[in-house]
Amino acid sequence: MLKDSFQEWSDKWQHRNEATNFAQKYDGELVKQMVRPDVQLRVREEVNAAIDKELQNLKEAYERDLKAKKAKGAGKKGKKGKKGKKGKGKKGKGKKGKKGPKDPTADKSIDFLYRQLVSDGIIQKVDHVQMKDYVGSFGHLGATFDKKAAEEMATRPWVPEPSPAQVRAMVTEFCVLPLGSQGVKDHAPLNTYINKKGNRAPKNGTPVLLCGSPGTGKKMLVHAVAHETGANLFNLTPSNTEGKYPGKKAYDMVHTALKVAKALPPSVVWIDDAETVFASGKKKGGGGEPPNRILKHLIACLEPKKGAALLEPEDRVLVLGTSAEPYLCEKAKDFSAFTGFFAKVLYCPLPNYPSRSMLWTAMLEKAGVERPNPDEVQTLARISEFYSAGSICKVVSKTLSTRRVERLARKPFSINELIGPLAKEEPVYATIEQEIQDWHLKTLNLGGGGDGDGGGGGKKKEGGKKKGGKKKK
Repeated sequence: MLKDSFQEWSDKWQHRNEATNFAQKYDGELVKQMVRPDVQLRVREEVNAAIDKELQNLKEAYERDLKAKKAKGAGKKGKKGKKGKKGKGKKGKGKKGKKGPKDPTADKSIDFLYRQLVSDGIIQKVDHVQMKDYVGSFGHLGATFDKKAAEEMATRPWVPEPSPAQVRAMVTEFCVLPLGSQGVKDHAPLNTYINKKGNRAPKNGTPVLLCGSPGTGKKMLVHAVAHETGANLFNLTPSNTEGKYPGKKAYDMVHTALKVAKALPPSVVWIDDAETVFASGKKKGGGGEPPNRILKHLIACLEPKKGAALLEPEDRVLVLGTSAEPYLCEKAKDFSAFTGFFAKVLYCPLPNYPSRSMLWTAMLEKAGVERPNPDEVQTLARISEFYSAGSICKVVSKTLSTRRVERLARKPFSINELIGPLAKEEPVYATIEQEIQDWHLKTLNLGGGGDGDGGGGGKKKEGGKKKGGKKKK
């Protein structure tokens, strides 16, 4: 032991000059030499585990492809065999099970397809946001509004607007829980819907639609769902897929995305501007392709008229749509296809007064302002009526830049700095918000609308719109 200690001293300290090291600070190189072997062993174990997992995935993909080829060969031999009676032949064919949709990438591994979707921009990085970042108050007057809606249901049907807390709860129950837990997905009735016969039935992909005015946090909720569950995010938005997989290759894109999503759960398939996908017509986007080119392929993979679907109800894959203008699906067949595709429609309203107060306080504290004055926050909440949560967050981030935060000690913050940037933001006008409310009530087989702070009210013109055009800032 003494010999080992002497050897260590002679190797490390004998020829080291410590004359200028009065503070006796540590030597970075010595620390690296001591820690590096343990780190190397740990990294080697992690790399070996990753390689073993990759080999296992490749082996499973190879066996799956081999089984598919054998089944295909057996099917061809069966066709060339003896011909029985027509009735018996049809019965025998039905007993073998439904055939799934055509697989254009049967000869490619999941790892190769994943890399391809990443390079094409279909699989995207998830923003680090959480459900608690969707700031807003509870509906403290919810019981009062419910009672009022029940009393007026016969004369003027309407429902109260959900509070931000209710939106968080709905997204958590219908999106996060079934996606994050296989047990919840299998046993809880959260991934079901009421079909035309009035029965509760599961739906492949459990499509959920988030609708609301621009800036109400729909995109943030999509990223929050993916981040909270650790899911892969597949972006099939028409603007994102423009110029990619043109013509008949659109089926390859949709099938590949759903195939990889099923193989690597949990997964979120996001479709922004969902109303453009379901609107009929040959209106083309900037890339020359119509936005609704993926609709028939989505239906072919999720709800085929013949054969089996690519996704099954027990797969932890969530098709999440967002729409700021759902009322653009004006035709009856477009509206029926739009609302029939999504199992649930969740409405994201503009923030009411208490929610705006909470949002201003949370954003100012996050930006670096300690304990904002409650009176000033109330003023901001009052003048920011008819503005979306996204506009409020944008105003705070623009005003409280890094340089401005550094100067807070010398120059205290004032709400007057926020009023100018807020005036430059575009408010959400009454007609737009009312159209979205009327469309949402139409999905519930109701008519009418509510006011902007969570309750019902306001006379209607012909066509279901509220009197008054633009609201004042």
